[in-house]
Amino acid sequence: MEKRSGFQFVLIFAILFVLLANLSFGAQRKVKTPPPKKPQTTIQAITDENVEANLKLAEEYLKKNLDAEALEISSRVYEYAKGVIELIEAVEKKEREMMDKAISQNIQESLLWKFKRREILKNRYMEYIAKAAFFCGYIHAKRNETETAVKYLLEAVRNARFSESFDSIYVKSKNLLATLYSLEGEL
Repeated sequence: MEKRSGFQFVLIFAILFVLLANLSFGAQRKVKTPPPKKPQTTIQAITDENVEANLKLAEEYLKKNLDAEALEISSRVYEYAKGVIELIEAVEKKEREMMDKAISQNIQESLLWKFKRREILKNRYMEYIAKAAFFCGYIHAKRNETETAVKYLLEAVRNARFSESFDSIYVKSKNLLATLYSLEGEL
């Protein structure tokens, strides 16, 4: 009988040892697992170098239903791009005034080259405005903030290049506006 109780004691001890070892290894594994990453909440200043990256980040956030983060980035890109367009238009206005005055041929040629380069920059920033405005309008429409959504979506339609592609910013904005105005199929 003593052999049997000694054997039972060793068996119980071995089972307890295995269970405790598994529990301690399981606890260690849980501790080593890093917590899920939250989206980056501090946004860098929007610049010409990072405006496209910020628009892509906003689009990723939209896909993940992180609307607040997407709206914050899109709003900042929208305001930045509008500021760049306003700057270009102010400079062009001043330089057009100079073209009307009697200036040298060299200065006129220089101004014409600058106009051409700025036109490319202006078109690029109009697309940034369109995309950022669409994201803002889309989020506000999801929140049933129709008046604000319409404001942004109109900006998107005005600034986007014309396209009939179903996934273009122009068509998406136009269709969402039509839905908000109950004009589906009319536009």
